[in-house]
Amino acid sequence: NRAYVEAKVKVGDKELTIGTVHMSYTHGFEPSERKLQETGALVEAIKGNNKNYVLTGDFNAQPNSEVTNIITKHVKKPRSRLQPEYLDNQTILL
Repeated sequence: NRAYVEAKVKVGDKELTIGTVHMSYTHGFEPSERKLQETGALVEAIKGNNKNYVLTGDFNAQPNSEVTNIITKHVKKPRSRLQPEYLDNQTILL
């Protein structure tokens, strides 16, 4: 990935890991060989984070795109009933 940063924050007696990424822009947010390589690198970086983990960032990818689907397979879904909302197919609001 172009840039991935992770921080561990103590919240009460628990530790929360927050990761953020900025992936390359491609015209029309189409996947490219480089973007798929970045996605693979991101998955390698995040795959051990299974508990108390939040992933944020600029993925430069459409909802339900190949990139988004690959990442989603490696991030546990929250237990809450919150569902993401997409504005202009770019911004996710929870």
